[in-house]
Amino acid sequence: MENIIDLNLYIYLEYNDYINLIICNKLLYNYYKNINCESFYKHLLTLNFSDKFTEKIYPIVNSYKLSFLSINKFETTLKKHNFNKLNEEDYYLIWKKKYNYNIIL
Repeated sequence: MENIIDLNLYIYLEYNDYINLIICNKLLYNYYKNINCESFYKHLLTLNFSDKFTEKIYPIVNSYKLSFLSINKFETTLKKHNFNKLNEEDYYLIWKKKYNYNIIL
């Protein structure tokens, strides 16, 4: 059952499709719940962004899972309205403005 997670299907699928694939099977879902979710979401963030970005996002939100979910929701909204995805520098600018967070690039 764990083979689906080990196949690295997240490389070929969108995040939501990958998570839905895991959740569709009860045994996989239980396995998914038992693994460390923070490290899983950290890994997904690292795949899409750099390690440096992943480490800088943690102090802002204090959770890799919440960081991933908020970025994913924002990117889904951008995609829905036919906008391009943002890069790391754009996210830094948004956080600097929204949270008054001084991020050293």
